Amino acid sequence: MAKSPISNFYQELKRRKVIRVAIVYVVVAWIIVEAASVMFPGLLLPEWSVRLVIGLAILGFPIALVMAWAIELTPDGLKSDSAARQAAEDKAVADTTEKNEKGSFDSIAVLPFLNLSNDPDNEYFSDGMSEEILNLLCKVPQLTVASRTSAFSFKGKDVDMGTVAKQLDVDVILEGSVRRSNDRVRITAQLIDSRSDRHLWSETYDRELKDVFAVQDEIARSIVNALELNLSPRVQRYILQRAAT
Repeated sequence: MAKSPISNFYQELKRRKVIRVAIVYVVVAWIIVEAASVMFPGLLLPEWSVRLVIGLAILGFPIALVMAWAIELTPDGLKSDSAARQAAEDKAVADTTEKNEKGSFDSIAVLPFLNLSNDPDNEYFSDGMSEEILNLLCKVPQLTVASRTSAFSFKGKDVDMGTVAKQLDVDVILEGSVRRSNDRVRITAQLIDSRSDRHLWSETYDRELKDVFAVQDEIARSIVNALELNLSPRVQRYILQRAAT
C-alpha cells in the first residue's frame, strides 16, 4: 500500500530532523524570553527590549526550520542535504570497494579431497582428511562453513567452482588431493575465490603418516591466514591441542 503525500512529507521532516529542531528551538526561545522578562527590568532596559527579543525569536523560527531542511550535520561538518546524501553514497561505495579489494571472506566450503592413490581403499583416508579440516574450520567463529552433507554432494561430479559456490552460498572453496604411498602421504590443498575463480592460496605437504593430524591442523591454520582472519585464543588452544594428540 502506497503512502500518502502527507505521510511521505512527515517522514522526510523526521529524516531531516526538522521536527526535532522545531521542538528544541521553541524550548530554547521560551527560556530566553522568560529570562529576558525577569532580567531586563532589573537592568533598567526599556520595556520594548523584551518585545524585541520575542520578535527576534519569532522571526528566527522559520529560518531555523529552513536551515534544518536544507543543511545536515555530518561527521565532516555542516553540509547541504544533497551533499550529505552524496557523501553517504560515496562512503558506502568506498566501504564496499575496500571490502572487495581486501578480499573479505566469511564463508567456505570444503570439498572432498581427491584420492590419487592406486588403492581405492584410500578413498576413506582422503574423505577423512576433508572432514577433519572442515571440523577444524568450524571452530573459527568468523567463518561460516558449509555442511559436510552439502559439500560432499559434489563428490565425483564435474562441476565448475562458480556453480558449487552459488549452490552452497559461499565465498571461497577449499579443494585438494591426497596421494598415499606406504607410510608417506602427499596432500595438496588450494583455496579458490568463488567470485573471481582465482587461487588465493595453494600448498603441497609431504609427510609421514604419523604426522597426518598435524598436517590437517597446519592446513587449517594456513587457510585462516589466507582469509586474513584472526584466531581467538580459545581456537588457537584447540588447534594446538589437536596437533599434540
